[in-house]
Amino acid sequence: MDMIRASLKNPVALFMFAIGIILLGLIAFADLAIDLFPDISLPVITVQTNYEGASPQDIEMTITRPIEKRVSRIQNVRYVSSRSREGVSNVTVEFYWGSDLNVASNDIQQSINQILDNLPEDSDLPVIRKFDPSQIPVINLSLSGPMDEYRLRELAEDFIAPRLETLKGVASANVYGGRVREIQVDVDRPSWKEIIFLWTEYRRPSIRDIWTFPEGA
Repeated sequence: MDMIRASLKNPVALFMFAIGIILLGLIAFADLAIDLFPDISLPVITVQTNYEGASPQDIEMTITRPIEKRVSRIQNVRYVSSRSREGVSNVTVEFYWGSDLNVASNDIQQSINQILDNLPEDSDLPVIRKFDPSQIPVINLSLSGPMDEYRLRELAEDFIAPRLETLKGVASANVYGGRVREIQVDVDRPSWKEIIFLWTEYRRPSIRDIWTFPEGA
């Protein structure tokens, strides 16, 4: 009641106080940082491995599962998930909140280094990335036309993506989908035995190399 009476007796002071609060709010709002993707550090690290021309089944068996088994043993790992697509393996490692991602990234790198010899020779080296919301694609474009899926992918990779990457403010343009051209060789049984013999003499592969050779375009 005393506050109400004081306000009624001094309306000018109350009005000036309200104006001051509004001005402070406007100044604070002008200095407030606004970002579509705030700079936050989520305890998530992804491991991406490219193996061009390999089927999802080959990717799952030769790359995704070995990496999953290895990184799941790292300290403070909360959850491990994966996705195997044609030519690409993605393994996502989620840590508990408060984990040091720099230390976690080093642990993942060391774990993967221990199994590099077991991964396919023709695959790219695994790439480790910390989750960054700012790297989420801003625009997704779909491509269609009177061409087959092979030519559409070649058009996207050789012409459209490079042009997009030259635009100001574009960090990268990635191509997904379509089909990658592959070559299938059919030989008769005697020739096949001779090819296997020559191949083993040249490479001397271990048992894990059992005659699966995905070939890109």
